[in-house]
Amino acid sequence: MNLATWVRFWILRIRRWVNARVPAPQWFLAGLLGMQVGIASLLWGAEVPLIFRPKRTLPETPSGREAQDAALQAIPWERLEAASRSKAEEVVAGATLFRRMPVEVIQCDPQFFLFCVHHPEVVVHIWQVLGLSRMKLHPTPQDTYQVDDGMGTRCEMQFLFRSPELHLIYAQGSYEGPILKRKVHGRALLVLHSPVRQQEDGKTWIACRLDTFLQMEPGAAEVLTKTLHPFIGRVSDYNFKQTARFVEELWLCGQRNPGQLERLASRLEGVSPELRQELVRLSRPRAEQAGPTAPSSDRPTSGGPGLAGQGPVAQTGQGFPSGITR
Repeated sequence: MNLATWVRFWILRIRRWVNARVPAPQWFLAGLLGMQVGIASLLWGAEVPLIFRPKRTLPETPSGREAQDAALQAIPWERLEAASRSKAEEVVAGATLFRRMPVEVIQCDPQFFLFCVHHPEVVVHIWQVLGLSRMKLHPTPQDTYQVDDGMGTRCEMQFLFRSPELHLIYAQGSYEGPILKRKVHGRALLVLHSPVRQQEDGKTWIACRLDTFLQMEPGAAEVLTKTLHPFIGRVSDYNFKQTARFVEELWLCGQRNPGQLERLASRLEGVSPELRQELVRLSRPRAEQAGPTAPSSDRPTSGGPGLAGQGPVAQTGQGFPSGITR
C-alpha cells in the first residue's frame, strides 16, 4: 500500500467517526482560534490531513493564567524588531483567548522539521496533490503568506522570530461564512516550541508545543468564549497533533522509501524546483545527504519564503518535557 492510499484509508475511517459527532460547518472555526497555519508548519487550519498513529501526546496542559504567563515569558521580546514587537504586544494585550496545546512528540530530523516550518507552502501543496485539503497558501514578495482555507477563513501570516527551537508567528485575517452573520476580523500570535533530543540509539525526537493568543472582534469574541471555546479547543488540539504527525510520516517515508517521496515531490508543480530538491535531500537518510549548508542561528525576521537551506541544528534537548523516553 503506497503512502497516498494508506493516508486516504485512514482519512475515511476517522472522518466517518468525527462527522457522526461534529457538525461539519463548525470545522473551520478552529481556524479562527489561531489562524492556525503553518508547517506541517505549521499549518493548523480548519481542515488538515488526519493520520492515525499510536498515541504519543502528553497529558493535556493547562491554558490558565499560569500557562499564559509562562508563554509570555518565553517570547524573546528584546530580540524582536520594533515593528514585530509592536504587533506581538498588540495581540497579547487584547487577547480574547489563550490556548496552550498538548505537547506532541514526533520522530523527525531537525533539519527536515525546520524546512517544513519555514516552507509551509510545500506541505500545503503535498496535501493538495494527495487530495487531503482545499487550503491554499502562497508566499508573497513582502515576505508574508496569503492563506485561504477554502471554507471562509482568509489570513496573512508572517514569521516574527525564528530559531531552531522557537518560532513566533503573527497572523491577521477574517472569516465570512454561515456560522456568523457578518464578516469578522481577528489576529493571532502563535508561539511554537520544538526542543530536540537525540537518544543513545541515534533516534531524534522533537517535542512540539503551540501557544496561541487570539484577538477577535467584540461580537465574535463573545460567541467564541462563551459558546464555542471548549469545542474549538479540542478541534485545534487535534489538528495540531495530526499536522505534527503528518510531518513525521513524511520524513519516515523518505527514510524507508526515498523513491516514493521523490515521485511525490516531482508532482508538486506549484513549488519551485529548488524547494522540491531540498525536500528530497533532507528526507533522505543523513548519510546520503549532500550539499553545503549555511550556519543556523537564532534571529528575528519579518519573512518566511526563501529559506531553502538550513544549517546544522544543535540537538540540545533543552526544554524537552521530562518523563519522555522512547
